[in-house]
Amino acid sequence: REDLNELKQHYSEFEQQISCFIASQTDEISSLQHELKLQADGIASLQRELSSSATKIMELHSGVDEQNAANLNAKLSSLITTLVTADKSRRQAQGLLENAQEGWSSKLKLFEDEASRMSRENANKKHAAEIDRLLTKLDKLNRERNQVANARDRIDARLATDKVRDAIDEGLLKEKEQLTLKHKWATDEMQKAQDDLEELVKLLSFKKDLLANQQEQLEQLRIDIELVRVKITECNGTIADLEAQIQELNLRIEELLRLIAVRDSEIEELQKQLDDRMKRIHELESQLDIARTSYVAIKGDQVDEMLAKYIKNCPVPVKRLGGGFYLFGLRKIYAKILNGKLVVGVGGGYMVIDKFIETYSEQELQKLRRIAKREGVSSIEELNLEAIALGPKSSTGRSPTAKSPTGKSPKGKTTTFSSKSSINGTARSSMSSTTKKVTKGANGMTTTTMTRTFRSTKN
Repeated sequence: REDLNELKQHYSEFEQQISCFIASQTDEISSLQHELKLQADGIASLQRELSSSATKIMELHSGVDEQNAANLNAKLSSLITTLVTADKSRRQAQGLLENAQEGWSSKLKLFEDEASRMSRENANKKHAAEIDRLLTKLDKLNRERNQVANARDRIDARLATDKVRDAIDEGLLKEKEQLTLKHKWATDEMQKAQDDLEELVKLLSFKKDLLANQQEQLEQLRIDIELVRVKITECNGTIADLEAQIQELNLRIEELLRLIAVRDSEIEELQKQLDDRMKRIHELESQLDIARTSYVAIKGDQVDEMLAKYIKNCPVPVKRLGGGFYLFGLRKIYAKILNGKLVVGVGGGYMVIDKFIETYSEQELQKLRRIAKREGVSSIEELNLEAIALGPKSSTGRSPTAKSPTGKSPKGKTTTFSSKSSINGTARSSMSSTTKKVTKGANGMTTTTMTRTFRSTKN
């Protein structure tokens, strides 16, 4: 009987060693699953940031495109139109200035003509003096002719009344001939002077008409000059306004180019961040693929094997505790196979695993993010979910390898076992205390949990 009791004791110790080894392996697998889940969560977060950055880049691109299409192109089109209008106005003003120059040239020519006319007027004054001289001469000749005629008449009268014609004095005849010649000469001179006078009168009349016409032209030219001067002033004002508008548009173009450069710089910075995050995502995905491929379910455990298929795509960290119990984030769950399907106990019933993940994933992720923020860690990957969910090891600790919430092993010596240990080995342990807990669920099922604490002994 003593040998049987000793054999039972050794069997219990061996069973405990196997349980501890399985628990250790389970912890390692759970740790890998936790790291895998944290990496998946980091990838999801980076993907969300990537989506947000891509959206922001698209908005910036859209904003730049809209601004370029709606504002810059419109401003440039308006500027081009304004410049074309300004060039047209400049050409018109240049044409007006050329016309004004031609007008001034014509006026200069007219002024020269007027100066020539004034010179001619001075000559006309000389002609008038000549006319006066001729008139005086004509008057004098007319008087002389009259005197000669009177003398001739007197002589004729004397000849007519003289009965003694034969006795006419030869001197009187000569005097008569001289007077006749003188009269003829005076008549010819007077006719010549009369012809010159008429010619001068005609010339003066023509010059008077020409002068009146030139006066009218000069008056019209003065009016035209004033109009051209006003037009030139208006054109100068228009040119100044257009130059001011061109300067303002140039400043606006420089401002738009500066804004475009700033936007391009922001886009380049965001693109750089996007590339860095994409690189980080690829690295995390590679690590995630490696972590996923490294997960190995317990052979022969159908629940663990079926659950392993869902762990690969589950966004919430899942850690195996043993005995069908798992940590789903910070939620302790019990999984089993019911009617060929993997189900999870929820309340008083069960829910298929895919529906459970769909229902409670977001809730657990939000809880983990809040805890990560509270603990001051950058990612949920750095959290010790088992320590947070199960708390520090008590006197009736749940696992010899349990960790404190800070991630450190609890104080006291922890027994480790090797799968190669035998009953007769040198490393043995004896049970010092046993805690048994019986829990009855709402569905009528009874769950018994035993917690054992060992101390190491060496034979």
